[in-house]
Amino acid sequence: MNQHQQPVLRLENVSRTYRSRSIFKRRDRAPVRALNKVSLEIADGEILGLVGESGSGKTTCGRLIVKLEEPQEGVISLDGVPITGLKGSRLREYRRKVQMIFQDPYQSLNPQLSILESISEPLTIHRIGDRKQRREKVLNVLRDVGLSPPERFIFRYPHQLSGGQRQRVAIARAMVLKPEVVVADEPTSMLDASYSAQIYNILLDMRDRLHVSILFITHNLAAARYLCDRIAVIYRGSIMEIAPAAEVIERPKHPYTQALIDALPKFGMGEERSRFNSLLLTERERASISSCLFFERCARAKERCGREAPSLGCLAPGCSVACFHAEAESIGGNKADQCCYGI
Repeated sequence: MNQHQQPVLRLENVSRTYRSRSIFKRRDRAPVRALNKVSLEIADGEILGLVGESGSGKTTCGRLIVKLEEPQEGVISLDGVPITGLKGSRLREYRRKVQMIFQDPYQSLNPQLSILESISEPLTIHRIGDRKQRREKVLNVLRDVGLSPPERFIFRYPHQLSGGQRQRVAIARAMVLKPEVVVADEPTSMLDASYSAQIYNILLDMRDRLHVSILFITHNLAAARYLCDRIAVIYRGSIMEIAPAAEVIERPKHPYTQALIDALPKFGMGEERSRFNSLLLTERERASISSCLFFERCARAKERCGREAPSLGCLAPGCSVACFHAEAESIGGNKADQCCYGI
């Protein structure tokens, strides 16, 4: 993001902890730190990718942004205005500006509502237009997401659509209010590759036409490179690396980012091949509670990593990394390697 550009959405040191109770022993388990002082900024019209393995805190971050949950620490701001404690009309206005595309269209669409009713429901809640105007807006947004002619779809129900068509309806429902920010939580995880590419192009088209900012949550590095302007890599609730998308993919600095790239399928190779070798085959014991989060799995960890956790620091313009041993230049790899990795 341009340093002189004012972010639309900002997270500052946001944390969220969950507490769970054991079913059998009836006692509290250790709290789970889903997010740990996460700071992110999304510029106007930018697509920011949030990448990490399952359980890393990606979805929790999205749920906090759309106010399905509240952070326990830190501040989330939209257009420079903190959203903590919003109620009544202010909360309704915030939710008009910030929408979410959920991962599972089978669960996010009400099976008892027609497509017309599902997409027009946000317009009804926010009292936008009359019945005729709402119908026209629904028809227009269905055309925008590739469900054409829209008159063939508005009176259908979710069970009468394919998975890809359901996800297009979910995107239409999020975009019909013309929001400022959209959180897309792995919107193609249940779709095949060809349909996924169509969804990515729809999101890019929406970004260009509506100038909407998008937080794209994914575990797919190839999708993040294709779609995103910048990528933030998250591990166990903390941001490990954030940089322009091409920089993260071609010259990853953090050992965890390198491990994610090594984990990708290698096309056209029969033998085992790793590009960075940053991941231990057998995890070591954690040295202390204050050690680096990636210490147990990192092949490059030194004594200092076992004593203290690195903070997210600027390594180069537009590139921040939370690692004591990150280098400004690439550790290895070339364009041929990237083709073999499918990215």
